[in-house]
Amino acid sequence: MKMVKNIGLICLILGLYLITSRPAMSQSVVDNKICVDCHSQMNPKIISTWQESRMALSGVTCIDCHGSDHQSADDAFRISMIVGGICQKCHGDEVVQFQDGKHARAWTSVYTLPDVEALPTELVEGEQGCGGCHAIGRWDGQCDSCHTRHTFSKEEARQPTACLPCHGGVNHPQWEIWQTSKHGVVVTASERKRGPTCQTCHMPKGNHGVTTAWSLLALRASGKDLEWAEFRRTILRWLGFIDAAGNPTEGLDRLKARGIVLLSFDEWQEQRNRMVGVCNTCHSRLFVLEKMEEVDSIIKKADHLMADAIGLVQSLYDEGFLSRPKEKPPCCPDLLGFHKAPNPLEEKLMTMFLKYRLIMLHGAVHNNPDYVTNYGWIRLKEGYEQIKRMVRSHKSDEVSRGQRDPVMRRRPPLAADQLR
Repeated sequence: MKMVKNIGLICLILGLYLITSRPAMSQSVVDNKICVDCHSQMNPKIISTWQESRMALSGVTCIDCHGSDHQSADDAFRISMIVGGICQKCHGDEVVQFQDGKHARAWTSVYTLPDVEALPTELVEGEQGCGGCHAIGRWDGQCDSCHTRHTFSKEEARQPTACLPCHGGVNHPQWEIWQTSKHGVVVTASERKRGPTCQTCHMPKGNHGVTTAWSLLALRASGKDLEWAEFRRTILRWLGFIDAAGNPTEGLDRLKARGIVLLSFDEWQEQRNRMVGVCNTCHSRLFVLEKMEEVDSIIKKADHLMADAIGLVQSLYDEGFLSRPKEKPPCCPDLLGFHKAPNPLEEKLMTMFLKYRLIMLHGAVHNNPDYVTNYGWIRLKEGYEQIKRMVRSHKSDEVSRGQRDPVMRRRPPLAADQLR
């Protein structure tokens, strides 16, 4: 009799649990049928795509991702959009990895550029330009940047072409560099697709951090090579990230927070070691280290060229041949203001830094000789030679006309003891 009572009590508790837990599920199923019926008429491809996805097969409904606040055509604005917080309910590890990585900082990094607010709203906030790619880090992450709606397919996101919309094009042709490298050719030519894709190296074992040692601008604030460190200091000054005395500015702190530049050599080395481990799965460790040292060496040569070019333009300011724009810092102009260069010389410098130097970097790390040479180093050297000629011509013209900058003419003459 006692056992019967216990069984009855267990059944009662189980029944109460089912009663309290089922309504939400039932409601979700009912609401989702309404979603499917309505959108099958309005947006049939959305529904058929979802129905063919693993999400649908796993029982993930429209309500699970978009919420239930949207009840009619009049309140469509109440729908929840797919962002990291929603995906985190089922994909917690991946979202945590993402939030610790580079892509999570993409939205804030676009605002590192000076005068970005001056760009047309459609390009950034409207996501028609820069914002279209950098939106992967907007809010708490937009997973559908790679796992496109409404399949959210892992298979699609694993393809190198998934990276093409944001990592291809004129100024940042990483995808084209990979595609025409030996790695890309092996993937394309081999039946087994045995070569490495973007995801093989940048997302090993599916890690969503997508971090690298050199990061976006291939800059770090410390290192053992003192000569190279001096080249980098010149560049960092013209970026406005350190002042004339070499002290860090608020801008440098913002860059570090956004993962655009690494301040610590140990931090850089940690990322380097991780990538060595990835490459080591296919190549010998000695071969990998040799190639990486070559990459470092070519970046150093590019920084040497940049520092010399910067010094030439700086001399025009120091000697009074150029008026310093009022909005510029007292040290030097800003290399990131590419869409608002105050003169042709600085426009040339910015193109060298933001285009040809970075193309050469990506050509080197992706082992593509053509991009390193023809689209990188040769164009960088060409820009340097043009700046030399422009500076020489500018000084010659100004001196011959006796029309140095007014600021220069107002300077007091040198004292006798200064002439010794």
